[in-house]
Amino acid sequence: MNNSKILIVNDRPEKIIALESILNEPHRTFINATSGIEAMLMTKVDQVDLIILDNDFEDLTANEVAQELRKNETTKNIPIIFITARTKNEIKNLNKFKMGTVDFLYQPFDMEEMKTKVAIFVKFALQESKWKEKASI
Repeated sequence: MNNSKILIVNDRPEKIIALESILNEPHRTFINATSGIEAMLMTKVDQVDLIILDNDFEDLTANEVAQELRKNETTKNIPIIFITARTKNEIKNLNKFKMGTVDFLYQPFDMEEMKTKVAIFVKFALQESKWKEKASI
């Protein structure tokens, strides 16, 4: 199986550690950022397959981070899962899907749902990488 790289963005290091331990698999590597600006810098240094992005930061909003990532050719197709404490009804009014969010993880977390969503989006990202590789040959 191919290795995948997941960027976890959260301003609380203990939440990053918790998410890494929950999502840890032998074929996964994690990098992390504690701010929106740091997350955008990390995507310039590392090619990531999935971003798990907390909804609230002091420097930039998650929406701003997602919008900036969508403007860049190398990051525009990275799937983004937002972490939020908001309800599903509150999210419907935020139009985050237009900004590139592919899904949400609602707090408190349903561990099985989280693992399943992450596995699916990592699989999609790895498949897309294979297609691009074949297309460039």
